[in-house]
This record gives sequence, C-alpha cells and structure tokens, in this order.
Amino acid sequence: MKAGARLLHAGSRFRHVLRRAWTALRSAQYRAAVRRRSVPGGALESAAATATRLLLGKRCWRRLDPLLLDLEIAYGPVLDELRPHLVHALGHRTLGTAVRAAMRAERSGHRVEVVWDTTAEAEPSRRAAVARDAHERSYAPLTDGVVTVADTYADRLRERHGLPTRPAVARNTPPYEPLPSPPPSGVRDRCRLAPEVPLLVHSGSAGPARGLLTVVDALPRLYDLHAALIVPDPEDPWIGTLAGRAAELGVARRLHVLPYVPPAEIPRFLSSADIGVLPVHRLPDRQVALPARYFEYAHARLPVVVSDVRVLARPTLEIGNGEVFRCGDTADFVRAVGAVLTNPRRYRKAYERGDVLREWSWQKQAEPLVDLYARLLGPRRPSPELSASDAPVALV
Repeated sequence: MKAGARLLHAGSRFRHVLRRAWTALRSAQYRAAVRRRSVPGGALESAAATATRLLLGKRCWRRLDPLLLDLEIAYGPVLDELRPHLVHALGHRTLGTAVRAAMRAERSGHRVEVVWDTTAEAEPSRRAAVARDAHERSYAPLTDGVVTVADTYADRLRERHGLPTRPAVARNTPPYEPLPSPPPSGVRDRCRLAPEVPLLVHSGSAGPARGLLTVVDALPRLYDLHAALIVPDPEDPWIGTLAGRAAELGVARRLHVLPYVPPAEIPRFLSSADIGVLPVHRLPDRQVALPARYFEYAHARLPVVVSDVRVLARPTLEIGNGEVFRCGDTADFVRAVGAVLTNPRRYRKAYERGDVLREWSWQKQAEPLVDLYARLLGPRRPSPELSASDAPVALV
C-alpha cells in the first residue's frame, strides 16, 4: 500500500513538474511574441510573412491573421441564425465571414447578397498587409456588390480584383441641415472661451502622422489663438506628448483636449470655432479620399487649413474654403492660419456658392448605395413596413 501511494504521489509530482514547465515555456513564447509585435515592421517578421505567402498563396491569411478565423467563430453562427437577405460587410476583416455565410445559406436554398464596403488603409506591418491582400483576393471576387469612398479607389479595386462592375462610390459625409444663427456655442463653450477669442479645431484620432505637432509648435507665433483637439481617447500617449510640448513652449493653457461627441452632433458642435485644420502628413492612405472630418468642417461652415496632400489641397483650392500649407512647415502653417483669421468671411462664403454642401451631404452620397441595394434585392427591397429581420445586416 505504501509503495503504491508513493508511486501515485511520484506520478502526480511528475505531472505537476511537466505542467509547470509547459506553462513557463508558453509564457516565454507569449512574452517573445509581444516583444516582436512591438516592432511589427522588423526584418525577420517581414521575411516570415513573405515566405508564408509564397508557401500558402491566398490561403496565407489563415496563418498570418488568425483573428479573421476568430471573427468567423463569433459571427458566422449569428448570420446563419438571422438568415438575412443582404449583409453589408464593412472593412476587409468582415469580408470572408460574410461571403462564407452566404455560401452556407445558398446550400440550404436561401439567397444572401453580400455588399463589401472598403477603403484604403495603411497596415501597421508587412505581415498585416500580406494577410489583408490575400484575404481580399480570396473573397472580393465572390461579393455581389462593392462600395467605396473615392472614384480613384473604385477603379483600382475593379482592376485589382477583376470585378464585373465598377464599385459604387459613397463618401462618408454628414446629412445636410441648416445651421442656426448664431451657431451653437459647442466647442467654444467647452473650452470656456469668449466669442472674440480665435479658436481652431482638429477632430479625429491623434498620432504622429496627423501633423498635430505642427499645430502645437505654431501656437507661440499665433499670439492668443487657442487649439481644441477632439479625440477618441484624451489619455492617448501621443496627446501626452503634445501636451508636454505645449508646456515647454509656454502655451499649455491654449491647448484644449476634448472627447468625441455623438456623430450627429459634430457639425453643430464645431461650428463655433474659427478654423478646422487637417495638417496630415503625406502617407499612401491619405492620398485616396477626403476624410470624413473635412466634410464635417464644411457642414460646420468652418474655413479650413490643410496640408498640401493632393486629395486635401485640390478641393480646397478649387472651392476657396481655406488655405493650403506645406506639410510639416510650421512657418507656412502660421501664414495659412493668419490669412484665414484676417478675412474669415471670405472663406465661409465659399460654402454658399453652388450646391457644395448638398453635394457633400449624406442625402446625396447615399443614393448610389440605395441603388445598389435595390438592384441586388429587387422586389425584396427593404421598406419601413418590413420587420427588422428582413432588413440588411451590417457586419462591422
């Protein structure tokens, strides 16, 4: 009995030692993976991504981006249960999940239309870029319709994926609505500024490529001008860097950091400012389409100051609603802001000419999307009388 007990105890101890060793090994692997991901553009990581693509072809996304399979596990059964007539897949990550759900539904005799909504985005690493490219090439040709935000990108998508028709173009714009006079206090009230104090705003994510360091560096040369940054996360590390720089320059009290407001409130919230700025750097994904905040500034009737990124500079110079400065050039940014503050009414009047704001409204931009839905759904086109289960499903 004692010998048996000792043997059982020894076996338990051995299993415990093995489990500890295995846990330590997996923990070390996890820490190593975290360190590698902290520099995702490393040479070894890029070489591994290239080799995986050569070995596995279009199926390499399964190895390079397992999150795509996690999304299938999470959302695939939900789509199977809902049995929608149309799925609107937003972004490249939801594309495969939507297409596979449509294939499963078709095997059971139920037709599901898939609309893929995509735009150009910079990926953080070679690994992510290869995975995205392989995933899109696998499933984009199997969609029933594609929608994007710019004519140039629509042409690129059609050529790249051999699409039978050109993708519909629907820009991400606010709905058109008249602004009350005087405009709501909004951002000015949140910054506790009097009406006569000049105020510029930047709405959107923070990061080195956004060019906000140029704005902060310009504040000492712009006297009593205040800058409000409306960001998704006021605790973002880069916001801390900007605040530190403002403190070094002695202008900390003139830099205001505010959280996002609901999308429907953005134009009204911004309208009490004097200038909307877009000082972004020249990056590939900045050259494709006007960002949503450009249209938000327009619907707030704000003059704009933008960097000389082509997609921003061209409409600004054509319409005359603002000034263009050399990207990263603080002195030229100061010049552009000064020009707008000298005669702001001149730039605001640009929005009164023609139908600029109505063309840049969601009422207008949604028309191609509604036409696409109607073409795909035919007599099943959604209407207010249909139940929620009959309406298109958005997969985001």
